[in-house]
Amino acid sequence: MRTILRILRRLDKIYIKNNYNSSMRIVSKIVDFSNHLQGKGATSVTIGDEIRKLKHFLPDKLNIVIDVGGNIGDYSYELIKSFEIHKLYIFEPSKISYENLSKRFKDSSNIETINLGLSDKNTKEPFFANFEGSPISSVYKRKLDHFNIDIKETEEIELIKFNKFWEKDLNKKKINFIKIDVEGHEFFVLKGLEDSLNSIKVIQFEFGGTMIDSRTFFQDFYYFFTKNDFEIYRIKPIGLQKLDEYKETDEYFKYSNFIAVNKKLSFI
Repeated sequence: MRTILRILRRLDKIYIKNNYNSSMRIVSKIVDFSNHLQGKGATSVTIGDEIRKLKHFLPDKLNIVIDVGGNIGDYSYELIKSFEIHKLYIFEPSKISYENLSKRFKDSSNIETINLGLSDKNTKEPFFANFEGSPISSVYKRKLDHFNIDIKETEEIELIKFNKFWEKDLNKKKINFIKIDVEGHEFFVLKGLEDSLNSIKVIQFEFGGTMIDSRTFFQDFYYFFTKNDFEIYRIKPIGLQKLDEYKETDEYFKYSNFIAVNKKLSFI
């Protein structure tokens, strides 16, 4: 690491002497690389990498697992390869994605697919994407002109509060793990957990450019979790970074994943 930084400093000095704009490009690359090492915008972190990080907090055998925003099931597929799961519930509001998801796991008796999304209230909302079933589908009409992506309404979806599902369908059982990847609506899913939050051991959530469209900040997540006695970790390419305090530099709007661990629960 020190060797890389020395090389970058030498290159920077060379460019400063010759071309200011080139120098700024080098500085930008250094900043991006530094953020990447911290897990900020770490696109090289695969689903498999994320799940391996979960093993720091979860045993090999899990009773109840929830996947919110399952799309076509790639995350859940990797999850069941790494853990022995008694019951896995996958929420996916998009009709076409739900159909593909159901077909993929039709022979898995321990997996239940649910054609609903989660939120902080029970409602119906328009669903926006560049095409029906897209992995970037969202309840927000994202502005992605700078990526030459045209977002349009694809369908209407139904959203519910997880707390009601937990009370009626899960009989208020304790939950080992819940993963939330809903393209900008993550914080509102968390608000909809309500009382069930105290019965969840580990939560993984995504934070990135989608938060610009939902006007949500990392500060919202930090105070939500610390108020409810959770520890927060950022997933890095190598290891995890525990966040013991909030910093404004945490407002980094590029794809990143976090793990929140309930300090009050010790049932697993």
